[in-house]
This record gives sequence, structure tokens and C-alpha cells, in this order.
Amino acid sequence: MREQKGTKGTKMLFAETNFPDATWPLAMQVLAGLLGLLGAYVLILNAVVVSRKAFGKTPPLHDQVIELRNQFAREIARIDADLRANIRDHEQDDAQEFSTLRSELRGVEAKLESKIADNNSASERRVDGIYERLNDINKDLTAKIEDQPARIIGLLKNTGAI
Repeated sequence: MREQKGTKGTKMLFAETNFPDATWPLAMQVLAGLLGLLGAYVLILNAVVVSRKAFGKTPPLHDQVIELRNQFAREIARIDADLRANIRDHEQDDAQEFSTLRSELRGVEAKLESKIADNNSASERRVDGIYERLNDINKDLTAKIEDQPARIIGLLKNTGAI
């Protein structure tokens, strides 16, 4: 028996007091047996985990792919709905802006038509004034032309040519 010396006196090891007939080869066999039991336990646990994966405790790859596809489809549908809503908002904004521009254009068109009508009436008045002046000139010239033969005859008579 071995003794361990400490500060308080002599102490015996746990194995020596509980297993006085234990030898090193027997201790190594017990240790190897315990390691074997631990290895078997780990192997059984791994087999249980693998069997759960294999027999449906976790979804198979095909189901995961389908689930991912469904998630992506939902995400795409959500993004599509958001984009369509944004497009509708922009279309409504554009329609309102177009309506505003159309009404402004109608106002400008009305002003332009009014100015054209004013210019037309002013032009017509000017043309009417020119026609009146031409008619007056025509009357004066016609009167002068009608008076000319009588004047010529009067001149010819005064000069003794007739």
C-alpha cells in the first residue's frame, strides 16, 4: 500500500481504500471498458439523430425546396404588389398633373383664340377701312374721269379747236 504524505499526516488514495486488490492492468481494462461504453453511447445517440433525419423528423430536401419556393413566391408577390401600388400612385399623380396641364392648356388655348379673334376683327376693320378709302378714291377718279371729257371739250372750245 502506498501512502501519500500531506501536511496533515498520512492519507490513502481512494482506489487503495475502496479496491485494495486493484492492479494497473485491471484499472486499464476498467478504463477501456468505460471508454467503450461511452463510445457505444455516442454511437447510439448519433444513430438516433440520423434515423430521425432519415425517417421524417426533419423535412426532406424536396419539401424544403418547395417551402423555400413558396416563401420566395410570397416575397415576390409582396414586392410585386408594392411595385404595382407605387405605379398606381405615380399614375394617379401623373393623371392629376396631366389634368392640371390640360386645364392650363385649355386656358392658354382660350386666350390664344381670343387674341386671334381680336386680331381678325382688327384686321377686318383695317381691310374695311382700306376698301372704304379705295371706294372713295374710285368715286373721285370716276367723277374726275367723267368730268374730263366735258373739260376737254370746254378747253377745245375755248382754244377754238372745235
